Amino acid sequence: MQAPMGYPSGNQMVAYGNYGANPFSPPGSQNGSSTGYGYPAEPRHMLRLEKELADFKAEQERAKEAEKQRELEAKMRKEAEDALAKRMEELRIQQEESRREVERAKVEAERAARERIEAERKAEEERARAHAEAMARAEENARLRFEAEMKAAEERRRKEAEERERAEEAARLRLEAAMRAEAEAKAAAEKKAQEELAKAEEAARVKLQAEMKAAEERKRRQEEERAQVEEAARLRFEAELKAAEERRQREAEERSQAEEAARLKYEAELKAAEDRRRMEAAERAKAEEAARLKYEAELKASEERRIAEAEERAKLEEAARLRHEAALKAEAEAKAAADKRAAEERARLKALEDEAKRKAEAETKARLEAEKEAARQAAEALEAAKAEAAAIRKKIKEEEMAKLEESAKTVEKAPIKFKDAVGRKFSFPFHLCNTWQSGTRWFNQIGRLQ
Repeated sequence: MQAPMGYPSGNQMVAYGNYGANPFSPPGSQNGSSTGYGYPAEPRHMLRLEKELADFKAEQERAKEAEKQRELEAKMRKEAEDALAKRMEELRIQQEESRREVERAKVEAERAARERIEAERKAEEERARAHAEAMARAEENARLRFEAEMKAAEERRRKEAEERERAEEAARLRLEAAMRAEAEAKAAAEKKAQEELAKAEEAARVKLQAEMKAAEERKRRQEEERAQVEEAARLRFEAELKAAEERRQREAEERSQAEEAARLKYEAELKAAEDRRRMEAAERAKAEEAARLKYEAELKASEERRIAEAEERAKLEEAARLRHEAALKAEAEAKAAADKRAAEERARLKALEDEAKRKAEAETKARLEAEKEAARQAAEALEAAKAEAAAIRKKIKEEEMAKLEESAKTVEKAPIKFKDAVGRKFSFPFHLCNTWQSGTRWFNQIGRLQ
């Protein structure tokens, strides 16, 4: 009977420890040389080397994946930093545009205030010029009236002198006629003629004396009337000059008060605009400082995370290298424990990598959301600044229109005043004679009164 394969036949001896494998055991189930059914033993050192090589390649793949992850994180971080820098630049440009808009509104307000003051000054100069022209016209009219009154008085004196001369000439002619009549009637009635002549001479003398006395009285009255007219004209002229001077002084005081009020208002508007500019500059600087601190904090946190991750990766790589060397040195006695530790380490590394990736994605998403929120707030701030500038311009225009309307409502139309040739004063309400028809009707009434 033939012995089974691997077993000695007959009385042949087998050295201790050199027994063959159980022919009924499956191949590879023994801890010996893995010989079964007459097959040669498997090269275990080759399997170990292949496994170590596979582990080393897997470690290299993990290192490559980690490097790719680092590069991806660096790229994402750089993109986030670039986006943040771009957003900060856009925010700065928007803030600069808002500041320029506020500056333009301030310049517009200052220009409007200057134009308003210039318009008020021109209007005041126009009023002063019109007042000066009115005063000159009033003085010229008063002078012309005075000259006309003097000329009329002189004309009256001339006419009275002519009438007196004509009366004296008539009296002389009557006396001569009487004397001729007496001479002609002397022959008829000497005595009667003489009596009549005496009576006529006496009557002529008395009449001549009465006429001369009346002429002297008229002359005296005319002189007194002329003196009264001249005195009244002088007093009226002086009163008009005094009233004009008082009006000029009063208008100068009102103009000075108006200029002072306009100056104070302009200074108040400039101060308010400067305060708003300082507040906006402080808020803008505060926002820029907060954004800068936030950006620096994010950069610092990102750098710290990068350093920590690099240190952790270095530690992991060093630990893997040490574990690999230890596994190579003591693989025979601690292979199972090393495999277990390697599996646990791989799981822990994968968990760490997943956690790092998740944190990086969450932080990137949070930064993007924060940047979007900051962009939205910047846009809202820009819109608010534009709306505030538009409201300032609208408010200034409304205030100017309200002032113009209020001044137009409060200006009281002065009555129309004038004097006639003899110095009588007339004053008509402006709203009753501000047209040609109503003025003509009032002037016709004055003509009828005269």
